[in-house]
Amino acid sequence: MKLEKKLLRLLKVFIFCLIFLFSLASFASSQHTYMIPELDFNGDCAVDLTDAILGMRVLTGENPVINGTKNIGVKEITDILRKTAHLRPEPDNYDEYEEDDKFSQARVIVINNSADSAKNGDSVQPHNFHDAGDEDWMMFYGIAGQIYTVHAETESLGSNCDPVIELYDTDGVTLLKSKNDGIEGKNETLLWKDCSRDDIYYVRLRSFSPDAFGEDTAYELTVYNPEATFPGDIIGNIFDPYSEKKVLGARIKTNANRSAISNYCYCYFYCRRDFCIYFHPAGTFTLTVEASGYKTFSTEVTVRQLETTLVDIEMIPE
Repeated sequence: MKLEKKLLRLLKVFIFCLIFLFSLASFASSQHTYMIPELDFNGDCAVDLTDAILGMRVLTGENPVINGTKNIGVKEITDILRKTAHLRPEPDNYDEYEEDDKFSQARVIVINNSADSAKNGDSVQPHNFHDAGDEDWMMFYGIAGQIYTVHAETESLGSNCDPVIELYDTDGVTLLKSKNDGIEGKNETLLWKDCSRDDIYYVRLRSFSPDAFGEDTAYELTVYNPEATFPGDIIGNIFDPYSEKKVLGARIKTNANRSAISNYCYCYFYCRRDFCIYFHPAGTFTLTVEASGYKTFSTEVTVRQLETTLVDIEMIPE
């Protein structure tokens, strides 16, 4: 029986090697990663050739199953190879959030995040206009009656950057408000006081001048609403306990009118978990999570001043 299992593993490795050789030319042109949590075998927040190698070691019995990943087989490994091979290389001047040139590719932005070295040491969302016609789309979960400020920081970053900030309704088409002062290298701020319902809203950034792109067009984007005095943070993971997969695009809110969206794109640097609610008022509040295809989840959360509260959430399918 042991010999049969060993022979089966060797056969799987042989099949894998054949597929790998056919794909090798494609890999040489792509150094970028594919973000799929269930294929991230080594837990480094990226899916690339290192995961294929680790999967192969698990497949042959050289490594035990890792990171709770089950049923690693030829299919999973070839999925990694196929997806990596079809990714086109990105120019060096792309910012880390590309592709985000239309509302369907919008990246989640964490409300009230800041470049706080105690949290992550990175800018909120650093962007640039890398090419003519480049635009950047972000999304956030707005709560009715709240005031939101969208701020593009360009001073000391992009002397050739004059961003136009546009706020869109949930359809990504209806323009709610826009702001531009027409001055290159100056910060741009849009204040929105008319959030009439709880929903997903989109922010679009584009260059005012079609000739301003490439060098010195960097900016950093922030979305924030009024902060509490001596607040705390709420962070957590959201997953399906049956499939053991992350639930992406879930809407999280508390009765303190704070909100978040669970990450669409897995392991962004600005959030240590699937969702982050920064600068939340201290006290005990009700936290509610809604996601398409799942029952609404609700629980009480106690937030302590200047502390981080971890809330991991299991969403039950309907």
